Amino acid sequence: MEVTFDLISDLNIIHSLDWEGQPESLMCIVAGNISEDRVILTQTLEHLAGQYKHVFFVDGPKDHKWEMDNLPWSFIDIVNTTEPMRNVTYLHNQVCILDGKAIVPVNGWYSLDFNPEFEIEQQFQWMKENGYVNTIDDVMRLMSYGASDVRYLYKTIQKMQEMDSVKEIIIVSGVVPDVGFVEHDTALKDTPMMNLMGNSQLINCLEADVKKKVSTWMFGTYQNPTDQIKNNIRFVSNPKGLPSEYDVSHTYHPKRIQVQL
Repeated sequence: MEVTFDLISDLNIIHSLDWEGQPESLMCIVAGNISEDRVILTQTLEHLAGQYKHVFFVDGPKDHKWEMDNLPWSFIDIVNTTEPMRNVTYLHNQVCILDGKAIVPVNGWYSLDFNPEFEIEQQFQWMKENGYVNTIDDVMRLMSYGASDVRYLYKTIQKMQEMDSVKEIIIVSGVVPDVGFVEHDTALKDTPMMNLMGNSQLINCLEADVKKKVSTWMFGTYQNPTDQIKNNIRFVSNPKGLPSEYDVSHTYHPKRIQVQL
């Protein structure tokens, strides 16, 4: 059986999203980073809900940028915001199984080792100057969340191995799962921003996939699109990018993803 999704990520909306006529599938998966503004994030999910039969939303780090010092509240706020939306599912600590395909979500956060030349103190100073955190404790907390998400993903993939009803696993992470997808980027190389691309430990979770059920890994955060096969797994992203990097007239299109048993 074939299932298709539109993949959307990194809209990074400042004002509003015009989505009329854009859908190419009945359902979409949003792989994080809709907007730093919670009101705009909500409005965008409502807009997408009017365009798709169902919307699956996985949060990314930028969706919590102004709540980094109170992430538990931020998660709860998104849960409370999305609950009344009948066809929007916020995939936070829950797996969706659809026609034998398990959508396994994880934000992923940061391991802060994509560019190991920067010590934690240096990374903290840069992040503080650029409005990401206020204290070194905030940095350590983000790394802790990243480690927790790695454990969650590993255990979830492991559990899926013993479920006969799950024939295929689709991982959706809000960040890049492997530095290999970004290390070639000269704009990021030798900068602290490289460390805010993803979590290097996420890719190790594939060790739990002993029955090779993982077929697709969708991810967000990196501003350039990716679509490649590595070790028989399709790694794919479809970012709109950062507002400073595209023209205001830029038309963003979702990417149609087909998965088939």
